[in-house]
Amino acid sequence: MTNESAKPKALVAVHGIGDQHQYETVQSVAYCLCRYYGQPTAIPFGRFHFNTAPGMNPRVMVLKSPPDPEVPGTLGFAEVHWANIPRELVKEGYTLEESKKWAQTIVERLRIKWDGVRPVLRPDECAQVQTVLGELIESVAVLERLTFLAEKAGLFKFKLRQVLEDYLNDVQVVTEFGKYREKILQEFYKVMREVAQWQPDLEIYIIAHSEGTVIAFLGLLQAMCEQPSADWQWVQQVRGFMTIGSPLDKHLILWPELWGNFTHWQWHPSPDKPRIQWRNYYDRADPIGFDLNKIRQWLGKTECPAFEFEEDHDYGFSRYTLPGKAHIDYWQDPAVFGHFLHTVVQPVALQDNTPSTDSFTEPPQDKKWAQAASYILPYGLVFALLFGATFFFFKAVFGWVYGGTEWASFCTDVFGITLLLGGITVLARIPHLTRARSWHAVSVLLFLLSVGGFYEIVSSTVSTVIGEPVSLVSHRLIPPSIAPFVLAVVLCLAVYLVCVRFPRLGVKPLVAIGCLVSFGITLCFIIQISTWNDTLWQDMLTRPVWPVLLAAAVFLYLWWVAALVFDLTFVWHRYVRRESLVERLYNRAEPASNQRGKQAA
Repeated sequence: MTNESAKPKALVAVHGIGDQHQYETVQSVAYCLCRYYGQPTAIPFGRFHFNTAPGMNPRVMVLKSPPDPEVPGTLGFAEVHWANIPRELVKEGYTLEESKKWAQTIVERLRIKWDGVRPVLRPDECAQVQTVLGELIESVAVLERLTFLAEKAGLFKFKLRQVLEDYLNDVQVVTEFGKYREKILQEFYKVMREVAQWQPDLEIYIIAHSEGTVIAFLGLLQAMCEQPSADWQWVQQVRGFMTIGSPLDKHLILWPELWGNFTHWQWHPSPDKPRIQWRNYYDRADPIGFDLNKIRQWLGKTECPAFEFEEDHDYGFSRYTLPGKAHIDYWQDPAVFGHFLHTVVQPVALQDNTPSTDSFTEPPQDKKWAQAASYILPYGLVFALLFGATFFFFKAVFGWVYGGTEWASFCTDVFGITLLLGGITVLARIPHLTRARSWHAVSVLLFLLSVGGFYEIVSSTVSTVIGEPVSLVSHRLIPPSIAPFVLAVVLCLAVYLVCVRFPRLGVKPLVAIGCLVSFGITLCFIIQISTWNDTLWQDMLTRPVWPVLLAAAVFLYLWWVAALVFDLTFVWHRYVRRESLVERLYNRAEPASNQRGKQAA
């Protein structure tokens, strides 16, 4: 690295969603810089409060060595802190709309005719999206309990529900409450004006995360449309813009009114004022951040001259294991910030023997194991929940009937029944989560494979226990050997018909009907015991029945959780991770805009 770029540079952090302590985000940026230089991250939190006095705006903080890690003295840090503004509304408790209700109004908004031509979604599509949306929010609440157990086990700590609620609340404040959005933007402008006065010839680099990318982008666009003056001079000094986990594309589609006033650009590039180098980074396991193709198209249509942001400046990767948690994992990834620092900021070297930064020349690369884990772990969790549900109920029933079980055959029987439950769940849920016939065919195939695995694995005793009651009810028209398959098909058909008639019930019909069938089979089996073996029946009556009732409640709950997690995972991979939902909404809205233009012409 050469010293050719010795101008003073300020790294301005704009935090994302949630309860953010002041200077917490800029501290993370400073840590990333230290890792880039191979320096220890020995910067206490209080160090960032050094230059702040009561009643004053945040000022640029410069690390000084010692006692700070050794970094160039021409690098300064500042932060735009806006979390206190939406938190005021949250604490009031009477201003913000409840998350699920507000999210459903967003879906209903898509039924409004865009540009007076046609709606983005049909009424039946809105009903389906609202049902799935309600389930997803409910699923996150359930998963919060599971992550609580993981936290207690010392595996990881992640407040999933809090992330969702904070995100929805912050988005609601930024997009719907114009008064408070303006307060946030005014805070952004104040910090930028103050930073611009730090040193002559200062270059400013904005690093924004999550909803902070929306704040920073709106602030930049507004400044570029204002007449040049001292208040807006800072935008002339911005040289780089880094967005991580950005939801800008979704904001462009769902809230087009936010972007309609940016047309008369006063900012134009020149030799001493090059275009702003915009680089976007997102992990494919992040439910909030994606590529920004639609933003690039919008910049082209509005003829915005300010940004150097081509398709190859959008960096998507699979580096983080847990979906959802990936949204906050960027801060611990040296490759992400190292690449932006090395290719855009280009800070000066400390000395001739500065550790090599050649590894940051290329954008962050995929980690194959993380990519595979992000697919396997969620569905593995579904299978584990179904296995647990089967295990508790099966063990309780057979323990009550026989006084114990043989573990070798018991485990294989539980595994086989779990496969059948999994196939039923897949076949019953996928048709209500997507209209694509290819996925319907996949669900049928997976169901048939699960049935085959069931017959291959379970013992004849279990097959008889399930098949005999069905055969008796059908007056022997259905042989016991195929009765489990017929029963599973009928169960899925019943669930499908109920869900078609009452789509807002979500996964409840599957669990309710499935559990009724399971308990019915169990009851028939117990009744048959009373006629087959009087001695066994007498022994059963001496054993307590409460473990069976408790296991039945556990079975009901775990199957319900497994179905919710499956829905969440499928929707995540089908619509969110592959961005098909955003693409679909944009394509639906775009023809309406084109048609309006033709009518005006």
